[in-house]
Amino acid sequence: MQQTNRISRAWILQLLLGVAAGTDAFPRLAGQHREYLIKQLGSFQSNMRNVAVMHGVALGLQRADIQAVAAYLQSLGQLP
Repeated sequence: MQQTNRISRAWILQLLLGVAAGTDAFPRLAGQHREYLIKQLGSFQSNMRNVAVMHGVALGLQRADIQAVAAYLQSLGQLP
């Protein structure tokens, strides 16, 4: 059950941020550098970036999940 929950959180994050509309409220992160994404997700996890929705999503992610999500988003390249 725990593994399913972690995967669900990672999947939600990919969907929300990877192919978001690219607005100020929901920036498109597809193609963003992996290291930058890892840093930002860590900031959401620790609540250094105080965004309740992202804190809730990132809080349940393990280090390996964050690395996988960041690598996936980088691999998408810039979407049209």
